[in-house]
Amino acid sequence: PKVVRAAKKPDLTITNIDDFFKQLESMEESKRDQFVYDNFTAIAAKTKFPIVNGSKVLFVYKSDGKILPKLELRGEMNGWGFDRIKGKNIAFRNIPGTDIYLYETELSKGAYEYKFTVNRITISFSEFEKLSDEDKIKTAGQLDWIMDSLNPVEKAGGFGANSYIKID
Repeated sequence: PKVVRAAKKPDLTITNIDDFFKQLESMEESKRDQFVYDNFTAIAAKTKFPIVNGSKVLFVYKSDGKILPKLELRGEMNGWGFDRIKGKNIAFRNIPGTDIYLYETELSKGAYEYKFTVNRITISFSEFEKLSDEDKIKTAGQLDWIMDSLNPVEKAGGFGANSYIKID
């Protein structure tokens, strides 16, 4: 059954995304979903995503109520995900009790095209390596490549549009 929530007025003491995340992560998990429902849209409208602070970049994804088995950042900054093979984490973390996912990384100055991937199946790299070439292609096809819905900046890539970020 779908949960029907009564929207409350946004908390006007929250003036920026940093305040939002600090308050969100400090509250009881059972209260987080309603807090996000009441406040995220207003704060997101005032925020440029991804959030850049020097060389640190915070990617944020809101899944509109869906719990995702695995969400990853794939783009020019990490070999379109192949850094995972080298043991580098490219997976977002979920804030428990919410539909918000975060991935923080450091990026050098430059311009980067990227997308997020949602894996409809979860498989470890060691399991992936054991698959036949045909099954590897089928498994890789289980990824949904999605744009960063919070970042309106796009660039045409070799396989269609990609989200785009420039670090100065």
